[in-house]
Amino acid sequence: MTTKLPRSYEQKLHARVDYRGETVTDYVASLILADLDANEVPESNGQEAFDVKIA
Repeated sequence: MTTKLPRSYEQKLHARVDYRGETVTDYVASLILADLDANEVPESNGQEAFDVKIA
């Protein structure tokens, strides 16, 4: 997964992960997991699967 942040945040980001002894990847993963856990997301969008083999 790739993301773009303004360069002005680079030093702050690296200082934060260094202080906590984690990697940027660990930090981003923890943010995504926290967001997914905090929000109810339906697992199905209500659409049927489309079988290309029989179409």
